[in-house]
Amino acid sequence: LERFQSPQAAIEIADLLEHLLRKLDTEDPTGELRQIAILHLEDHSASSIAKTLRRRKTTVLISLRLIRSLWEQDQTP
Repeated sequence: LERFQSPQAAIEIADLLEHLLRKLDTEDPTGELRQIAILHLEDHSASSIAKTLRRRKTTVLISLRLIRSLWEQDQTP
């Protein structure tokens, strides 16, 4: 856990997150997948995300599965 507290680790994590979010932007130019991912990373529930974005909860859950799938396919650090 200590290794993640260094400034270098913070930079690497931020770079990785930005890379993953850009991947979502490529897949969805509207930015909705990015919004869902960020809200989920901020610990919002699917219900809360659906309410915020005025989408059905099932739509958000499907989007979260797509996000996971895209990110799991990505092997670039």
